[in-house]
Amino acid sequence: MPMSRLIVVFLLWIFGTAVHAAPPLSTTALATIDRATLAATQQGDILGLEPYLAPNFQAAIKVPTEQGRFQTLLFNREEFLLYAWHALSVMQDYQVRAQKADYQIAQDGRSAVGTAILDESLHWEGQALRYTTRRTTHYRPNQNQIQITLLEVQVLKWDQPH
Repeated sequence: MPMSRLIVVFLLWIFGTAVHAAPPLSTTALATIDRATLAATQQGDILGLEPYLAPNFQAAIKVPTEQGRFQTLLFNREEFLLYAWHALSVMQDYQVRAQKADYQIAQDGRSAVGTAILDESLHWEGQALRYTTRRTTHYRPNQNQIQITLLEVQVLKWDQPH
């Protein structure tokens, strides 16, 4: 076989593998990602969280204000990781309990959305905080893994500290 054909075959193998190596989206795979990211968050392991976030990751976190309104915090991947690192470094006793998530996989298999209700609690500056959130997570296969492209969090219920 001429060298040029070997190079073409090699390039097709390399690039063809990357295109077809993306794992299929399944509720089992998505639930595994959710468990891993929640465990990393609960353990304060930002480096464990980072591989699950796509390079174009975005987060929108809707939190209540003291005036009874909501404020939406928007983050790109780097900002979100920095925000998570800072939050985890100043809070204590973070606990999270997730209810069973509902996953919708697109018919073409190229994206999925998962929605879960989470009950969370922590201590922040000596005050106990408890809240319930709805997390809507958007997933896409990327090369050899499934990654999160968008995380939307909305606080549904918040027990204000006294």
